[in-house]
Amino acid sequence: MLMDADAITHMSNNLKILESINCPFVLTPHHGEASRLFSVPRDEITGDPFKFAGDAADRTGGTFVLKGAPTLTAFGNEVVANCTGHQGLASGGTGDVLAGIIGSFLSQGTPVEAAAEIGVYLHGECADRLLSQKGYRGLIASDLIEMIPSVISEYEVG
Repeated sequence: MLMDADAITHMSNNLKILESINCPFVLTPHHGEASRLFSVPRDEITGDPFKFAGDAADRTGGTFVLKGAPTLTAFGNEVVANCTGHQGLASGGTGDVLAGIIGSFLSQGTPVEAAAEIGVYLHGECADRLLSQKGYRGLIASDLIEMIPSVISEYEVG
């Protein structure tokens, strides 16, 4: 299961709802959503995002993707920083594309931790490859969608 955007907003101040989930899951908030979800000031997240992401994964019992620069994926006792992507990903709809990429891997049976890490990497890689064509300010979500097949194809084994 993957929860993003409004699903996260609806759980704000009610993390107990996660206790009723009986399957592996991924939460994908940006800093503002994470602030609302855990009722903490945003500067608590930005002050030490690695600690926050690790604690959030522990508190929720799921895989926690904290979108930002860098995007962090936390699960178990690990917090993994992604090295792809740039500030152009802070535009409307790009988080939905990320959720779609992760969701597609989940629907193919990829374990949640791997689906999250691969999704975050591919999302950023698509943005990096579009940088010279679109710049930071010109990148839109549909650009990422068009880039996904060519990036994924480079990792497929024939």
